Amino acid sequence: MEFARQASIQEGEAYGDRDKGYAAIRPAKPRIQETVEFARRMQFRRICLVFCVGMRQEAEIIHSIFSVNGFETISVMCKAGAISKEELGLLREQQIDPASFEVMCNPILQALTANYHMAELNVLFGLCVGHDALFLKYAKAYSTVLASKDRMLAHNPLAAIYQYDSYYRFLKKPLPG
Repeated sequence: MEFARQASIQEGEAYGDRDKGYAAIRPAKPRIQETVEFARRMQFRRICLVFCVGMRQEAEIIHSIFSVNGFETISVMCKAGAISKEELGLLREQQIDPASFEVMCNPILQALTANYHMAELNVLFGLCVGHDALFLKYAKAYSTVLASKDRMLAHNPLAAIYQYDSYYRFLKKPLPG
């Protein structure tokens, strides 16, 4: 109940000009700021940043933001464990680069790492579709998503939705496969 209460307070405080009525409200905070504020509201001390290796530069900045705000921050990237994709039964031609060794993403190990370090809040950043679901299945702590992976749309999956009647009108018909 307290978690839901604090989440609702955080939601309200994400808007400015509330005193002027609903028609006048405006966004007042980016999601990273809201995440920090909510973690403080909940009196969390330990955050686990769960991220994609392809977004490691951004993850370094996010880690820094959490740390400078007083959180003990554990970061664990997707390729933790360095296990070959061949262990999953993938053929070389099913890999991104069939000519080289590829390490699989390991969301279960990411979750187990977060659990081991007793994270109070997991913050997912750029995990692949499916890998995010596996992480959420195995994580014990509360989890939130800072950004979803969308390779084509600069990690803004809603761009395709916003352009549903123009560039992405092909989504109105069943997709092949």
